[in-house]
Amino acid sequence: MYYASYRKSFVSATFSVAAAMALGSIGFGQGFSPELPKANTPSGIEAKPKYSLPRTMPKLDQPQLGNGSGSKPDAGFGGSGFALPRPSKRKTSSSKPTTNLRSGDAFGSSGFGSSRFGSSRKADESPSGPSTIGSTSSGNGRELFIDICNVKLMQDIMIPAEEEGLLGELNVKEGDAVPAGKIIGKIDASRLEIEAERANIKLDIQRDKAASKSGYNVAVKKYRLAKEEYESAVRLGRKGSKSAHEVRRAKYSMEASYAEVKDAMDQRREAAGLAKLEEVNLKQIEFIIGKMRISTPFDGNVLEILKHPMEYVQKGENVVRFVRMDKLWVEGTVSSETCKPSDVKGQRVTVTLKQAGGEEVEFLGQVVTGPLELEGVGKRFRVRAEVDNRFENGQWILLPGASLSMSVELGPNTAQRTGNRVKR
Repeated sequence: MYYASYRKSFVSATFSVAAAMALGSIGFGQGFSPELPKANTPSGIEAKPKYSLPRTMPKLDQPQLGNGSGSKPDAGFGGSGFALPRPSKRKTSSSKPTTNLRSGDAFGSSGFGSSRFGSSRKADESPSGPSTIGSTSSGNGRELFIDICNVKLMQDIMIPAEEEGLLGELNVKEGDAVPAGKIIGKIDASRLEIEAERANIKLDIQRDKAASKSGYNVAVKKYRLAKEEYESAVRLGRKGSKSAHEVRRAKYSMEASYAEVKDAMDQRREAAGLAKLEEVNLKQIEFIIGKMRISTPFDGNVLEILKHPMEYVQKGENVVRFVRMDKLWVEGTVSSETCKPSDVKGQRVTVTLKQAGGEEVEFLGQVVTGPLELEGVGKRFRVRAEVDNRFENGQWILLPGASLSMSVELGPNTAQRTGNRVKR
């Protein structure tokens, strides 16, 4: 009898262990409870004003889209003009110089020849005038006198159209003084402006999608509900109130809800990436619109108008010829038997221009570079000085092509002159 009671207890315990192992195989022992992915809720993104450069989208490990500050486009080119050099005190004319330039002032005579875009005008051959050396008024050095010199342009370029299209505006006329960076014309960009507006709208839509939390919040709530149902099914299954099939169904529902949460996060990341692409597209359109504006590269004057409003221009076609007039080259040649090239390099010069009625006007400058070659079978070399021009009574005084004289201060280290040669 004792043996029978012990056998009955052993069989009951064995059945309980087997039942516990069976319940564990379907999830009653330990339930599936994935952790809910944490999503940082981004702040809202405000729509940008039209045609302003979009703000940068942050890199998203989780959807985090803050309110970046957009870069404000340049308001335009400022400045109403540029300062010109002061008149030389050695000027013998009694007229009072005026150095303020105004847009629209007369340029004077044209016809300085032609040039190729992007490079300075090639200097013409200067006449070979006589050159002599004499003492300066102070007696501290020597002066080199060059009787015949020519005036040449330092910068003479063609301003082209960087994009093809209809020339809608051209706000200058021949002779106008224009500061550097001023927009003087525009090619019609109406079609590109519409494209920019469309890209701006697409950018705002993608930003709104990336910042929206509605789909993510719904998926999170659905997951939490499915998780609670699964945990309840596990508890009821342990008590025998839920079958193994019902428990597995609750587990599948919770896993599906978890996948929906991840999908909602991926959609926000995708929207953030599309917003970044729209940013790049908008910047490209803005760049092309900027190239359809024609601007001046330096302070100068409009010498010639080559294209007029309502004319169609090709990419690279010249629109305006633009020259620099506030500084000019004055060139002359010197005999190599009179002095050496090293004697004139870096020295100050005085240029004398004879005007109508015998009036003489002087300008100051400096020899900035030395000659790189000899001319006339090694008998002469070229002296080039950078001279400050003056603007008086709506007209530049020095004009390219003018003939004048120049004296170069050789300095006290130049040897004494014997006859027509300089000895050291």
